[in-house]
Amino acid sequence: MCRTRTRPLVAKKAKKVKKAKKPPATPLQAGNDSSSTPRRITGPKFRKELAFVRTLAELRVSAPKKPAPRSAFRKKELDPEELATQATAQAEEDAVEAAAVAKRMAKYAALRSLYRTAELDSPAAPLLLVDGYNVIFASRRLARLARVRSLDLARERLVDEVGDFAVDRAMRAVVAFDAMGNPEGESCPWRRRTDLGGVEVVYCTASEADTFLVEEARRQRTAGAARVLIATDDLEIQDDINAPAEIAYLPSPMLLSEMRTAAREAGKRKRAAQWAWRAGNVQGVAELVRPWFAGQPPPLTDTLPPQSLGDPDSRWVCVYGVDLHYKEVGPADSKTAVLLIHGFNGSAWNWQGVMPAMAEAASDARVIAFDRPPFGISQRPLSWEGEEADNPYTSQGAARLALGLLDALGIEKAVVVGHSAGALVTMELFKRAPERVLGLVFVAPALPTNEPNSGPGGRKPSWQWQLRMAYSRALLQTEGPALHYVRGTLLKKAEEVRGGDLSGVFHDVTRATPEMIETYLRPLRSHDWDRGALLSFRAMRRPNALPYEAVTQPVLVVIGSQDSMLLKSTKKVTGLLQARPQGSTGYVELEACGHVPMQEQPDAFAAAVAPFIGEVVGAAAASPHAALRTSAAAAMAEQAAASAPRSSYGSGAKE
Repeated sequence: MCRTRTRPLVAKKAKKVKKAKKPPATPLQAGNDSSSTPRRITGPKFRKELAFVRTLAELRVSAPKKPAPRSAFRKKELDPEELATQATAQAEEDAVEAAAVAKRMAKYAALRSLYRTAELDSPAAPLLLVDGYNVIFASRRLARLARVRSLDLARERLVDEVGDFAVDRAMRAVVAFDAMGNPEGESCPWRRRTDLGGVEVVYCTASEADTFLVEEARRQRTAGAARVLIATDDLEIQDDINAPAEIAYLPSPMLLSEMRTAAREAGKRKRAAQWAWRAGNVQGVAELVRPWFAGQPPPLTDTLPPQSLGDPDSRWVCVYGVDLHYKEVGPADSKTAVLLIHGFNGSAWNWQGVMPAMAEAASDARVIAFDRPPFGISQRPLSWEGEEADNPYTSQGAARLALGLLDALGIEKAVVVGHSAGALVTMELFKRAPERVLGLVFVAPALPTNEPNSGPGGRKPSWQWQLRMAYSRALLQTEGPALHYVRGTLLKKAEEVRGGDLSGVFHDVTRATPEMIETYLRPLRSHDWDRGALLSFRAMRRPNALPYEAVTQPVLVVIGSQDSMLLKSTKKVTGLLQARPQGSTGYVELEACGHVPMQEQPDAFAAAVAPFIGEVVGAAAASPHAALRTSAAAAMAEQAAASAPRSSYGSGAKE
């Protein structure tokens, strides 16, 4: 049966008839018609003003008669117990917030306390662990570089900047990256960047850089690292470590800021060094030009005879017409000696702190230190007889004087110790009489490295240095300007030394005692110190090569680790000596020591040299031909004493 749905009948609504709008009443009509309603003003400005008026009226009506309490804790509706409970809760919240603030402040103070106040005398330097990609994308510059150009370039740029920062702050650094963007997976193109002060770059698989940083921080702390700093914004890393005080966290933006600051500081230092170098060049040029306009130099009037400047234990002996000042420790009748030869601008006083220890090590030998002209308080001869090799101001002439001193004192053989430029005299002495040398000790030796075109310190001289030296040699040949130049140079240096500035030869200038400083100044009171220095400057020559392979005696090389002038060349010379077909070569590098280890660290120097001297002297004493050598040395000494010319100060040994 088919059903038909029918809709219910609904009454249709009547259509609304729109009423015609009344025209708005004019103001006049509105005012006259009292039954009409005034028009509503609905402008935004009026509504704001009306709301303000209503609020002000409500405040006036509801204003309390008594002032409102300052806080919820002072409402009189609260009973004392509830008040105490709320006060305790509020105090706990304040304590938690204060602890959080203190923790954040500790984070930001961690870096400064790390590289500004860290004790770097510990062998374990502070360590900086860097979350690589976290820092890259925290930097707009590096992030843009990674997106626009190359992620590899951004990584390398970050490693370079972290390396510079680590070198500037004396820190070790490790930068860890996830495997993102690394086509080689776990392999690393720069596993170790030794050129950046030991920055290590580590690639991790997947997203294990976080795990690596956590494990590395713990491992470094266990290994004894002084401080560990983790640069990251990843809170999970911070939560993974219950960090002790030695592990601090640094936000990535702050690390970027610190790196920019360090770069600016490095730039300022570089510019300051450049300006100082330019100013030094200008001053050096002025010192070279000024003597030409100074006129004839006046004679010195404040000098004394050298013998009046000696100590109670000072002695003099005439050798080839030159009165040499020397000091001696040990048995006077011994025919074996340890001869100490000082360097440029040095003297026998350089050795007096280590002479007793050397004499104790070589119990059967005499320890002798002498002043070679024009240094110390030996005579400065203004003329001499013979060839250029007999010039007492050359290294050959100084070696001749040293051998003459051994002859005058009746010494047959010696262990020769030469410091700085005195090492060159030591080699010249060996070339003249190798049979009289038992062993050689080179202390911070200023010796050639046998390399072509090598200058002082084994470095290739710059054209500026060569030009200055050529001009200086020309200046030194003119008597008046040359004497002005020598006086000005040495007196300027003397003023620096008098003020305690021995930074050129001491690493720790606090070790320079007033007595040491006085021994550097006393020679400038001796007769003809200026003219002797001028003759020395004129005679200064440096050989390009020496026959190290001809040395068959045992050799010991000693130098300070902070001797910036000669450390590099000394290692090269040591390599040449170690390559000799015969003879042993020892090498000792004294830590935190400068150019004069026998003065800056006398105990460490004596401990390094004394065993070598004792062994060499002991081996010589055990030789069966010692008696024959003794008689030969005595005859040689008598012959030298008979043929030695007299000097203006007398002859023979004086005390």
